[in-house]
Amino acid sequence: MSYRQGLEQNVPLIATTLDNAMAPAMDVLSFFSLSADNVAILAFKPSADGNPEHYILRLQEIVGKPTDVEIKTALKVSEARLVALTEIEGLGSVSPSPLRVSIKAHETLTLQLTIPHAHKERSTRWWEW
Repeated sequence: MSYRQGLEQNVPLIATTLDNAMAPAMDVLSFFSLSADNVAILAFKPSADGNPEHYILRLQEIVGKPTDVEIKTALKVSEARLVALTEIEGLGSVSPSPLRVSIKAHETLTLQLTIPHAHKERSTRWWEW
């Protein structure tokens, strides 16, 4: 698809090392795969709520066709919920297994995923990040 080619050209992949507690079980798979070609992942990032086990997965339908999409991941998602783009307002729960959502034409959908893992408290001093 031209959308994906343009995105890959203009928004290069930014890689980061995850600590062992966050790494998926198999290192040869993608973190996420989608069952619909007309849905793209816009973002996967820590949630703005500050909970170290909450992550945001933002999806967008890109061809103007409503669809149901199944999201597969090697990460252990214990809870999923729809949230507004601001990531604050909850819009409803989603079953984490299997993780499926319906997305409207050209809609941007934001999911908050709870992924329990061992973690340490992050310092408030930026130079220690």
